[in-house]
Amino acid sequence: MDFNNYLNLNNNSTDFILKLLKDYQKVIDENKILKNTLENSTKT
Repeated sequence: MDFNNYLNLNNNSTDFILKLLKDYQKVIDENKILKNTLENSTKT
């Protein structure tokens, strides 16, 4: 395998990991919002 190939593979997996992290972050944020909404609705 030549070096360019290696870099390309690496680049793809980095993009993939970044995408995963973004999705994960989104899920966590949505989760926080849901939790807040629930807490607020039980307060009243």
